[in-house]
Amino acid sequence: MSVLRTLLRESSTSDVLHTMAFSSALVAALPAALKRMPWVHSEHWSGVTNPQNVAGMWPRFAWLRWVLRLPHAVTGVTAELVGKLQAFARPDAAVLVPCVVANERPVQPLPPGDRLRLVAVGGLVPGRDRCWPSGP
Repeated sequence: MSVLRTLLRESSTSDVLHTMAFSSALVAALPAALKRMPWVHSEHWSGVTNPQNVAGMWPRFAWLRWVLRLPHAVTGVTAELVGKLQAFARPDAAVLVPCVVANERPVQPLPPGDRLRLVAVGGLVPGRDRCWPSGP
């Protein structure tokens, strides 16, 4: 409940709501409806489009994908994902925003003795490399 209270409080002064990942869309539906603010949802999760590939309880709750009808825009990282998301989103609301972003600044090597520390949240599943132009 504290997450919902925080969302309600913070959305009272915000102009746009952006959610990312399907579970956040479920939680944000009430604040978005109450505030009636523009809502953009970014989806990366293959479970939304292919619930049969996800273990656990998800296949039983896949019907909840219809919550994607609520955001004003739904973005996907591949054309295939956008095509599948459009079945659940508002008419013509699904938009492609690729997961690969051109970077004209090359990554500089770390000085000797330094370590790169990275925190990443995601899942490594078969087929994950589909959004990379030439492999991971």
